[in-house]
Amino acid sequence: MSRQDRQLKVGLLFAESGVTAAIERSQRCGALLAAEQVNREGGVLGQPVLTLVGDPGGDPDRYRNLCDDYVRNHGVRHLYKQHGGEVVEEAYMPLYPAADDLAQVVERVVRAAPDVVFSTVVGTGTASFYQALAQRYGNGPRPPIASLTTSEAEIAEMGAKVACGNIVVAPYFTSVDSPQSHAFVSECRAFFPADVRITAWAEAAYSQMRLLCQAVNATESLEVEVIRNHLYRTSLDSPQGRVHVEQQNNHSHLFARIGEIDASGQICIKWQSPVAIRPDPYVVVHNLDDWTASMAGGGPS
Repeated sequence: MSRQDRQLKVGLLFAESGVTAAIERSQRCGALLAAEQVNREGGVLGQPVLTLVGDPGGDPDRYRNLCDDYVRNHGVRHLYKQHGGEVVEEAYMPLYPAADDLAQVVERVVRAAPDVVFSTVVGTGTASFYQALAQRYGNGPRPPIASLTTSEAEIAEMGAKVACGNIVVAPYFTSVDSPQSHAFVSECRAFFPADVRITAWAEAAYSQMRLLCQAVNATESLEVEVIRNHLYRTSLDSPQGRVHVEQQNNHSHLFARIGEIDASGQICIKWQSPVAIRPDPYVVVHNLDDWTASMAGGGPS
């Protein structure tokens, strides 16, 4: 095999524009930071990692692996009911919501008077939705918004005053207190453009790139099967904690963290799993206790 044939080439497909650009730019920067670090450390198989960056431009037709909303929302509804909750209203709006779309959803929230609003809004509509809800309630108390998709990027867009008191869930926040997290945040601040925020998605792309390069160096191979089999037997001390790939579905064991946004726009961690949780990408686990039990499953050391 020639030196050129042994060079690791990694394609990055993150949008520079469009509805999810704020998040995808942080993912791209996270992956590029990891590649730069690996190259500083000597590269992979004695050569620098080559990153090939593409921009899908936020065109939905270029993404074929999106989850089916009905299945996902059905799973969420089931878990709410299991623990005594009740879904009092359900509303949908476009990826690019107009002012009227936002107003209609906000009025439905007000009429339903929920204890909490569970939001799956993504992209540019996120900040607009939070702002519209905050404006409608004014200075009075309002139900917190809980989200699995809102990150530091959207918090910066909506402003700390609007974000304060809302709940976010993710594997990683910059407030994680560990040497790996502190080093990651420091490197990101030096490497990222000033307008790109450090997010859980940046951490995910960064850790995936580090895992890939680690596996290629360990196996001295660019063959997919060889690399994949090695990934099942190894782990990475990532910024979020020790993570590894699950052989049954090729997804990563990740930590779970629940945070509350404070008045300065920072995320204060209120709860975190003691270990990484086994991935369930197809929502086949239908009991929250099953997820709790999976935390005792362990993984590669």
